[in-house]
Amino acid sequence: MKYHICEDVTTRLKGREILVIKGKNGKQYRLKKEVMNMWKGIMEGITEKEIVEETGISHELLSDYLKEFEKHNLIKKGEGKLQVEKTVLWEIYDRKYTIHKAGLVITDECNLRCRHCYNEFEREKREKLTIEQWKDVVIQLKNLGCYNIMITGGEALLYKNIFDLLDFIDRSGFTFTINSNGILIDEKIVSKLKKYTNLDSVCITLYGLSKETYADFCRREIDPQKVINNIKLLNENGIDTIIQFNYNNNTFEDALELKQFEKKYNLQLNKSISYIYSNLTASKSEDFNLSDEQLKRLYDEKIIEINDKCNPCTSCGRERCSISSRGDVSICELMGAHPIGNITKNSLMEIWSSLECERFLENNNPNQECDSCDVKDFCVRCDGVSLIECGDRKGISKRLCDYTRKLKKVKESGVIKR
Repeated sequence: MKYHICEDVTTRLKGREILVIKGKNGKQYRLKKEVMNMWKGIMEGITEKEIVEETGISHELLSDYLKEFEKHNLIKKGEGKLQVEKTVLWEIYDRKYTIHKAGLVITDECNLRCRHCYNEFEREKREKLTIEQWKDVVIQLKNLGCYNIMITGGEALLYKNIFDLLDFIDRSGFTFTINSNGILIDEKIVSKLKKYTNLDSVCITLYGLSKETYADFCRREIDPQKVINNIKLLNENGIDTIIQFNYNNNTFEDALELKQFEKKYNLQLNKSISYIYSNLTASKSEDFNLSDEQLKRLYDEKIIEINDKCNPCTSCGRERCSISSRGDVSICELMGAHPIGNITKNSLMEIWSSLECERFLENNNPNQECDSCDVKDFCVRCDGVSLIECGDRKGISKRLCDYTRKLKKVKESGVIKR
């Protein structure tokens, strides 16, 4: 038998798909392209018989391959199906940049209509990816070295096949996070979530503490007590939960009550605040960001924290990507309206090594004017925000500049008092 497994992974071959897997023993092994379809079947948890039927490989040759995989602790047999060891990672080393993290917008559907939401443009009716296509996306991400997936929407829990997809992601060895507004969580959902080995956390966004705030900002009649109870349910079942409050000028009055809220329910919120980017150009949409006075009060009462060690985001297209429910691939979730390809037309490998992607990467350095700015340490400089608000990735958002100066002013004015 000509071995298709070798421990030499130093060669980086351009134009060829070389699958690299990492075993429980810490060693890495390279597989040739002709073995990849078989490995894909193993990743999907199908039987040996199904692999033979789908790949055309003979039983004898498959048996030889499987013996080698077992020898190197890459797979195990159980209940008639082949299983990949949970510690096995695999990737392709034939690209300048790999994808470490990916955001999967598995559905555009949402049970809220938040006034600031930048996903408004995604609610148009177009054909969505099937569950089989999403699983193929997961496998392709593995091929590009991805190890972490963020599941989001819309409201991710509205996706009808979400647990089929999460089962596959968990079995494939990814760590993953689920973003949700927390409304749909119940005991049945929690019982399924707690079984996942690789679930990192569930991130819940709380949009207020009153029905009136939800009705005004989220434009839906929601009782926040339901969300709070669901957060407690997650915590009681040992599921790591991140609670992100949406600090903005509509939720300010509710934010003032957060310290009492944390004490009452024995919960801890993320105190970091984020710039609320507009979902249209800055001249055509409402500014939801906190005013100077609102920022100062929340900061003085130690409800929020202000980071003065920010760095411009340079991970888009280098470390992470975003894939929409229609298969559009962008280098960042904020650039969803400007895709560099679609996985229904090309493989993720082809898209990620395309000239379109390279053009984005070549211009991935901070604007020189921003680089010399006196408030850059407080700035959450992001090309996605510039693209959304200015129509130009290297444009400068006046709103973001004004907001950043507010942060610096509040932080520095409160140093002595705190």
